[in-house]
Parts: sequence; structure tokens; C-alpha cells
Amino acid sequence: TMMRNILMSLIVLFLVLGGLELFFRTTHFLGARISWSTPDPVLGWRFTPSQKFWTFEENNHPIVWTTNRFGWKDKEWSQTKPENTYRIAVLGDSYVEAVHVEPDKNFLALAEKKLNSQTGHSTKFEVMNFGRSAFTQTEEWLVLQSEVSSFRPDAVVLFFFPVNDISDMSPETTLDPLRPYFNLYADGSLELDTSFQNSWEFKLKSILTPFKHHSALISFLTERYTIFRASRLIKQHSSSESSAALPGYLSLATQHPTPSYKKNYQLNKLLIQKMAAWCRENHISFILVGIDTPAYLPQVEAQYLSADKTFDSDFFEKDLKIFSRNSDIEFLGLQSLFRKVWRKERLKLHWGTGDDKIKYWEFGAHTGHWNYQGHQIVGHALAKEILKTHSKD
Repeated sequence: TMMRNILMSLIVLFLVLGGLELFFRTTHFLGARISWSTPDPVLGWRFTPSQKFWTFEENNHPIVWTTNRFGWKDKEWSQTKPENTYRIAVLGDSYVEAVHVEPDKNFLALAEKKLNSQTGHSTKFEVMNFGRSAFTQTEEWLVLQSEVSSFRPDAVVLFFFPVNDISDMSPETTLDPLRPYFNLYADGSLELDTSFQNSWEFKLKSILTPFKHHSALISFLTERYTIFRASRLIKQHSSSESSAALPGYLSLATQHPTPSYKKNYQLNKLLIQKMAAWCRENHISFILVGIDTPAYLPQVEAQYLSADKTFDSDFFEKDLKIFSRNSDIEFLGLQSLFRKVWRKERLKLHWGTGDDKIKYWEFGAHTGHWNYQGHQIVGHALAKEILKTHSKD
């Protein structure tokens, strides 16, 4: 009788789990989908190569996209650069990853199309997407050396997003502890710290990955745990910075910067300089792009000024412009460009940032990434910058 009860319980459990799996897989309830990540002992995680995935975030309809055989969200590439081709490798976080619009409508595809339409058939431009959600200069520096270099790019474009690029540089400020860090010592030397791979969370994640690649239910549960963990870290960071009128990266744009974020920002710059120097040594052009922050919108700027009257909405663009000039780096700032478009056309350039619903993360990020109009603006600006750089080569 006991064995029969156990067997019946197992059958019921199997049917319930099977039913939930079918429900999440077919309805994508609450955004449930098959996981596209694979644990990586150096980068934390990377895309699963040669797979098709489904996303329904921010946009008003689902987006289907694929990864290539090299494990990047882009079309297939050849390892060897084709003749008469000018390759541009683009590094960045979720703004570059761009899972929120169709692959042929993201700024990389639009820039590539515009470049090739303007130059005839003498030179073919190939824009390569090396973006991954939550990348910082730590991962970008590692990927540049270990992967991007093998494709022999003619130019490297680095997109810098002040929000998580700064906060995720250190374990004391990040919302995602399963990632690599660089320790900066007094003599200027750097040491890579990948100790996260020894944590129980990373080991459990590695065990669950094969199941996540086949189960929408397991992927959903693990994603919800990640969100729960991040929310707890947000509360911890907020309480530890209670004295700051504007917390996190926003404090750097005031006369009262938070020391930990100031230190992180210095490391951001050091790694950008290293990437630029590496590119020069290998005869590769290097362009730094500063992603806009919410303060280009007048109502957000007013909100931040009311919290701290020393807040400068253009701080990062002005600071990175000076930094780039002193470091002999080409720089493109999107803050002033987005403000100009907003003032002139009142275009919504991000998902969920209209006058009717402006919401922000605790650290002041947009709720939404670039929408279709945003990608068009960035694609046009990037193509123009690349043509200018190409003419110098």
C-alpha cells in the first residue's frame, strides 16, 4: 500500500510538472521561455551557440532571434575576413545585444545597411555584434583579447552605459555577483578575480543548465530567483547609500560622489584605455560611444535637480569627451543627440519612457531599452562615425 501511494504520488507529481511545462512552453506566461544562457567559468555566462530563442520584453510583440555558431546574437560569420571587407566589432551590454527589436531592425543592422548603401561595391562593411546583457568593461576587455581578435576587425566600437557598467565593476555594488572582476592595485596592476565559479550558486547553475535548455518551467523558476536576488541587493545598496541624495552612478554627476562608484568609474576608464591601446598596437581603429542616460528628458533632469542641485545631466558625456580627447580615442556621445531629437521632434526613443509612464530602476536607468526610433537614431549616428573613422584609415 505504501509503495502504491508513493507511485501514485510520483505519477501525480509528474503529471503536474508536465502540465506546467506544457503551459509555460505554449503560453509563455509571464515571459517564460527556454533559457539562452550557458555558464562560463570566466565570463559568468554566455549565449548557447546555434540556437533560436524567443523574447517578449518591452516590445508589444514577441521577438524571435538566433545565435551563430560562435555563440553571439548575430548572423553567421566567417572566421576569415572576406576580401575587400571592413569589419567593425561592436562591444556592449543589453543595448548592443538588442533582443527587444527584430534582428534586421537593430542599430547594428541599420548601420551596416546604411554604410553599404553609401559606399558602392568597392568596400563591404560588416558590423559584428559582440554585445551581451550585463557586460562591463571587464568582460569586454576579456572578449576583445580572446575572441574578437581572431576575426581581425578593422575597427572596434565600445558602447558604455554608465548605469550598470559602473555598478557591476565591483562585488560591493553589483546586482549580479556571478561575474568576473578586476582588482586594481596601488601600482596600477590588475588581477582577474573569477572566484565566483567556486560559489554554490554557480555550481548549481551549471548543474541546472542542461535542464534549462529543455524546460521553460525550470528556466522560469531560475530567472525568478535571479530577480529576487537582485531585488535584495538593491535594498542592501540603497540602505548603505542612504546619505546620498542621488544613489549609485547618479552621485558621480554631482559634487557628492559615492566613493565606491567613483572608484569603479576610474577602473572603467582604465580598462577602456587598455582596450584602446590594444587596438592601436594591432592597427585597429577604436571608437567609444557614450549611451544616453534618462536625464536627457527635461522632467527627469528636474527630478534629479530637486534631489541634488549640483546634478549635471551631461556629466558623463562631457567627462568621457575630455577623457577620450586626453586618451586619443574617438568619441560619440548619445546624450546630447537624444536631447536634441527630443526637443525637436518629441520622439519617444525608449520603450516605456513617454510622458504618460516614466519609471526608473532604483539606480536611475530607463525602464526600457531603445525602441525602433531609438535604434534608427543610433544606427545613423554610428554609420556616420564609422565612415569618418574609415576615411582616416
